[in-house]
Amino acid sequence: MADGLLPVASFVRTVWTMVTNEEETLIAWSPDGERIVIADPPRFAAEVCPRYFRHNKWTSFARLLNMYEFHKCPINPVDGSNRIEFRHAHFRRGAEGELHRIERKKWTPKSEAKTPPQKRARAEAKANNKAAPESEVPGRAPLPGPPPLPELAEPDVVAWKSRCAELELQVDMLRKENERLNAELAARDASAWCAPTFVRPAAAAAGDDGDGVPELDSATFMQMMTTPFSCFTPRAGAESPVTEMDFESASV
Repeated sequence: MADGLLPVASFVRTVWTMVTNEEETLIAWSPDGERIVIADPPRFAAEVCPRYFRHNKWTSFARLLNMYEFHKCPINPVDGSNRIEFRHAHFRRGAEGELHRIERKKWTPKSEAKTPPQKRARAEAKANNKAAPESEVPGRAPLPGPPPLPELAEPDVVAWKSRCAELELQVDMLRKENERLNAELAARDASAWCAPTFVRPAAAAAGDDGDGVPELDSATFMQMMTTPFSCFTPRAGAESPVTEMDFESASV
């Protein structure tokens, strides 16, 4: 299948272009075409990397090769050079159609990577068993759930709302009646404190029995109650705890 029909990672395509087009003194194929050879990594990073990437660091380029699972090949240079070689099973000279098979390494937590598959499976099964509710544990009867809430029919809801409105109206009427009664009681108390003291007129003294208070019959008393009170003046000869006063009625 042609490579043009399948997507290729951008970094992988860039490395292929670098090996194909750059000078062999900077980056090239190994004689057998199975590896890429970088003769001078510092010079490669300074001269080649800026033309393809936004950096000129060898460590960044090497980290990207490792992320796409390019493996560093052990070499034993005899000339003292510091060349480095990388290889990938699907990155070979003349095999451009296999570039789509090079994928970025999937990240795996270190704790999971070091755990054997059997132990990891047992841990997952144990966690699932703990997470299961008690009602689903084999051999255990399900626990009774909470009782369902009563559901009211539509007519019951309407009647309940109407009853609430009636109770609110009754409470309001009782409150107003209570306020009215309190106002009447307060007015009655005030009038009792302000009630006038009745003084019998001197004209009725004829019926005095000697105690200094004239005796009045019922007709005279009722006439006095229905007639406006007159202003009183002192009467000579009358004894008082403070002064001697005489009172005589003044016509209105």
